[in-house]
Amino acid sequence: MKNYFAESSHLTTNDFIGVVIWYAAFIPLCLISPERLQKPFVISFVLFASSCVGLLIWGVENAHGPGSMFHKPASTPSIGWGMIYGISAILGAWGAGTLAQSDWTRYANRPLAPTLSQLVAAPVTITVTAIVGIIVTSAANDLLGEIMWNPIYLLAAIQEEYESSSRTRAGVFFAAMGMVATQLAISVVLNSVSTGMDVAGLCPKYINIIRGSYIMAFIGFCSQPWQLLATATKFLSVLSGFGIFMASLTSVPPFSSFVHFPRPSSML
Repeated sequence: MKNYFAESSHLTTNDFIGVVIWYAAFIPLCLISPERLQKPFVISFVLFASSCVGLLIWGVENAHGPGSMFHKPASTPSIGWGMIYGISAILGAWGAGTLAQSDWTRYANRPLAPTLSQLVAAPVTITVTAIVGIIVTSAANDLLGEIMWNPIYLLAAIQEEYESSSRTRAGVFFAAMGMVATQLAISVVLNSVSTGMDVAGLCPKYINIIRGSYIMAFIGFCSQPWQLLATATKFLSVLSGFGIFMASLTSVPPFSSFVHFPRPSSML
């Protein structure tokens, strides 16, 4: 596709079309009130789970197993520190989302309603997704000759490997739908609704959650995120390291609630 943007803009025509399509799908979701987002999230989960299962079947079937990486000896000098690093990485990635769960638990119909999802569903889904990612990456390394942890890059490599056949394009399309659906859900959860609640709290007379979500979407587009991805490498590195502090902060709410300031059982 011919590029109509200048090289200094760090933007190409196909990337801009992708941004427009993304906003066309994202903006209508901002109209849905938070208490009615359960069904869209269920649809997103089903699509993403189907994509994960499809990639897992493709990798294991064609590589005749989980791949050779599972049979290689550990390269880290200390397995214990490697485990600690992995746990810290997971907590850092999910720390912000954990702290923001109060944005959603306020809609629970009873005090203990969020307990099952926080205690069981979240750890199980995170663990299963990580295991599937490791198996698919290991199998894809044997099939494609390259380690790719990003599923988007993996789908592009699969399409190129099979020379963009009709079956491959169809499979990549449906797998990509699951990836896009989950990214839309994450954007709504962590960006749209959370920002909408914060902005609405600043000026509740004129701004509600939906209007705050649109303000966030407008500012996000005006900030030209493609410029950040292309030029602000140090800034993005600092943001990724911010998860280290967010991970440690996740221990403060449960400690304050159950240890330092325990509530009477009648309040539960």
